[in-house]
Amino acid sequence: MVKEFSGKKWVGKFPDAKTTASLSNDFRPGCEAFILAMRSAGATVTVTSTRRPAERAYLMHFCWRIFKQTINPQNVPAKAGVDIEWVHTKADGSIDLAASRAAAKAMVNAYGIAYPPALKSRHTEGRAIDMTIKWSGNLVIANRDNTPTTVTTRRATASILHYVRWVKPIASLRTRAIPRTGRPTGSEHAMVEVDCHRHPWPPALQDYL
Repeated sequence: MVKEFSGKKWVGKFPDAKTTASLSNDFRPGCEAFILAMRSAGATVTVTSTRRPAERAYLMHFCWRIFKQTINPQNVPAKAGVDIEWVHTKADGSIDLAASRAAAKAMVNAYGIAYPPALKSRHTEGRAIDMTIKWSGNLVIANRDNTPTTVTTRRATASILHYVRWVKPIASLRTRAIPRTGRPTGSEHAMVEVDCHRHPWPPALQDYL
């Protein structure tokens, strides 16, 4: 089969599921409970990534590495089912390293990659979810025992981090961006982007995470 040169067009192939239904059984309930609590409190939750196909992980991993110059395009190992040509060539047939890296950069930008993507990760296992949470004013969230927790726009990151850690079985997370606040309509707004990952924490810690 004829290979296709790397570039932005590859980003639309092997799409991420972007649904909680694709998550593993030991991770999905906590994610869905958290999202339900956020939405019930009036927040808008947009899931941006869940289970990632191995082929997509391969493309993301190596376009990043070529872009960051930690591997030359001709040294990227092939993957069954992914007929991509990482090596761009000049008219005389020689390797065009600049064009190869430019195509990889276009892929990195189109994917929106912020951190080095792993070939195998919680995302490929279905044990990770990325989401964006937006709201206006104070967010009053119902805890598992129905007691309220208030999240303010000014302390959005710390509050959301605490709350997501608390919703079992989500065990760890990191923020992708700091909250952005403003008063475009007369009230404060906030946005928090978080990655949540399931890790094999010791059972004794589960009730505290």
